[in-house]
Amino acid sequence: MTVTEWIFLGLGAFIVLSAAVSFVIMLRITMPIAKNVYKTMFTKDSPEKWGRKCSCPENPEHLRMFREGVEWAKANVERKSQVRIKSGELNLYGEFYDFGSKDTVIITAGRAESLMYGYYFAAPYKRCGLNVLVIDQRTTGKSDGDKIGYGVWEAEDVRHWMAYLKEKLGQRGFVIHGICTGATTAVYLAAEGAVKAVVLEGPYKSFLEVLRRRTILGGHKPFPVIYEIKHIIKRNTGIDIVKHAPEKYVQKMTSPALFLCGKQDTSSLPENSQKLYERCASRVKRMVWFHEGAHSHLRIANPEKYDSAIHEFLKEIG
Repeated sequence: MTVTEWIFLGLGAFIVLSAAVSFVIMLRITMPIAKNVYKTMFTKDSPEKWGRKCSCPENPEHLRMFREGVEWAKANVERKSQVRIKSGELNLYGEFYDFGSKDTVIITAGRAESLMYGYYFAAPYKRCGLNVLVIDQRTTGKSDGDKIGYGVWEAEDVRHWMAYLKEKLGQRGFVIHGICTGATTAVYLAAEGAVKAVVLEGPYKSFLEVLRRRTILGGHKPFPVIYEIKHIIKRNTGIDIVKHAPEKYVQKMTSPALFLCGKQDTSSLPENSQKLYERCASRVKRMVWFHEGAHSHLRIANPEKYDSAIHEFLKEIG
């Protein structure tokens, strides 16, 4: 080799070594951040965390939704029965409101929300004549569990709930009303054709995209932390949040679907919601846009339009 070639070879080795060292230093800084986010946001590390209470009392809209939901539950307390199932090794708890139907809506809320959050979305279904099941999803309320399942484990839990309602309470048909991560649960079940219909509020195309959006909205750069979180999730749960992206499962959906999406949603961006709808394989599908309302707060912004959309959809599918 010539002297020039040796110089270029040495320079190349130096660049590679410098990049490797920089990468290791970066990981030593960012990995603890990713671990802390995972522990704080996605694991239950105390009995008090994610209990039956308002998850965001500092948000006036969220608090109002919670209080209105509690009032609905109080007004219908005579229709309520406490229910419990086993999903694997976990005890899961819920409340069943019997309005005399053979069809039930199961309300699947987002991360960290107990069954009390589900109360707020029950009213339109009661008016449509359906029974209502609100549930403490794994890790929330009185239910067991210390890790969320990103819709994957929760879908398995809902399968157990449906089996219970069929065998013990004589229910025949099920509608899943999913909000945020709960919408992902609904998508998985609709991809199996396991339910009569799904109503999806604020569905996202992938959980990795949610992490990216939330990180940016928090004023931080997403790389490399969101990929470190993805790795931590896979290592701790076995769930690959890219492989299980809802955008892949909507293409397999057969159950009728109603998409409720917001133009102001900064977590589930409108353009992504539109793509999900277009890819949805359901033969019966409808999309209703709301020009006001934050992520998961569409009904509080326009309850008449929200409830009417559900009523017309359920009337259409019979």
